[in-house]
Amino acid sequence: MVQKVPMSIPTMKKVPFSLLLGLVLTACQAGPTTHQTDQGPDSKTITQLTNEADPDFSFQGCFQLVESEGASKAVTFIILKVEGSIVNGEQAVEMTGPEYNAVAAGRFEGKLENGVITVVYDYEIEGSKQKEELEFKLVENGLMMTSSPLEDINGVLVPKQKGLFNRMIPKIDCP
Repeated sequence: MVQKVPMSIPTMKKVPFSLLLGLVLTACQAGPTTHQTDQGPDSKTITQLTNEADPDFSFQGCFQLVESEGASKAVTFIILKVEGSIVNGEQAVEMTGPEYNAVAAGRFEGKLENGVITVVYDYEIEGSKQKEELEFKLVENGLMMTSSPLEDINGVLVPKQKGLFNRMIPKIDCP
């Protein structure tokens, strides 16, 4: 059973992305933090900390990726909280283009194991509820994410290829 680390953002339904992003950004007021070891905060990288079994590891951070192709644009915003091996957070993705406008927003929870964060993202897009397994790996300047074609396994969209970590989402200051 996965324990939940409290989040400060209320559950969102259909909300304009600008309002959602504003609320999400205010939830990350303290900025990213990492567990400090006896040798001091600079003695280990985030990657080293997450690859070790450290029940005291703690991290909170915000990440944002803006992608565009022609007139189409996608903005991904993530709040990630890690306490020991317990992970939860929120993700909002706004997709705009000449023929569509959609926002996917929801929460995720899961675990950190051997440096890999695996969560189930429970979100709503265009009035439809979805579940998707996401894989992340914390790195010094952001969050690496597996981006792969998906397959439906028992109602959860799961990457066909795990462990790719082929999409970089830069770390940003949490306002």
